[in-house]
Amino acid sequence: MKTVGWAAALCTLLVLVTGCGSGPAYSEPAEQSVAASAAANPSRSGERRPLGDDLSITVSGPISFVPTDSAYPKSPRALGFDVTVENHGTTAYRPTVLVLTATADGATARQVIDSTQGYAGMVGDIEIAPGAKARFSVAFGVPEQRVTLQLSAQPDPASRSMVMVFEGLA
Repeated sequence: MKTVGWAAALCTLLVLVTGCGSGPAYSEPAEQSVAASAAANPSRSGERRPLGDDLSITVSGPISFVPTDSAYPKSPRALGFDVTVENHGTTAYRPTVLVLTATADGATARQVIDSTQGYAGMVGDIEIAPGAKARFSVAFGVPEQRVTLQLSAQPDPASRSMVMVFEGLA
């Protein structure tokens, strides 16, 4: 029971430190010029982007953390994202078919499940009704050093629509 209390306290602290959602949790390093930043980061965190099939997606900036011992797969570091999917169509959408793909410095980054820290991904048989939205948290394993991360989304595996939802140094 102590572990759950510590995890809850850590999550609360994390929310307070990141500004309670008052703005993007990530910003480009100050030494990058505005032009270089725009070229290197076409997908700014917190920006709603069309996903296709009458859907839109909003992804927060990355939050770097050390996965717990119970996380799978093991990784020295992970980058967590809050994801919101909105359904603007006329039929329900099952977000379990959403495909999120991440690369770190060009190499595939595997999704890390670390429920202790709130990164369980999209689980269950949830449907997003027309006009509704769903929010969940995902994380991807990365090396200890900073990497250029690209995160893309597809509404389902059969879709030709792939949207870059985040690109930047993290």
